[in-house]
Amino acid sequence: MLRWLVSIMVLLQPAYGWTEVEKDTWIDLNFSSSSLQVKTDNPSSGSMLIVKFATSTNTDERMLRITFGDAATTYIILPCMSAENSFDELPSDTTKIWTFKKITSSLKITCNGVQLINYAFMTDGSACAVRWITDDFSRFKFSGADSASDGYNIASCESV
Repeated sequence: MLRWLVSIMVLLQPAYGWTEVEKDTWIDLNFSSSSLQVKTDNPSSGSMLIVKFATSTNTDERMLRITFGDAATTYIILPCMSAENSFDELPSDTTKIWTFKKITSSLKITCNGVQLINYAFMTDGSACAVRWITDDFSRFKFSGADSASDGYNIASCESV
């Protein structure tokens, strides 16, 4: 039921409801009260959704990449993962709304209302922990290599 409702909401979303993606441009985002939503509309095989995150004072970027494929869609969270992983189940809708929410110790990824990942960051002092847990991100940007993102929204936590 929820998947159906989200699919209807995606189809009814007015074109002006999405902000056009500008690559390599920092955009302010308060992750403690907001999440990032990215719209992809039937991305071709090999295309990538690439978002980078940073604090206002630190240029050290963290990256999330989703690669679309015919057989599988994969993701990698850098520097936490050394290889790409496949999503177990991905909604079959052509238009997808990806929601990224970072809380203190994890990154949640949903697609069309279905939670796909709740990636828990290790608290062992590793590069992953140091770069994802200790910082409060205040901005993001789409990589110049991003070829799948069609638009984005910044949503309040209450609406996701």
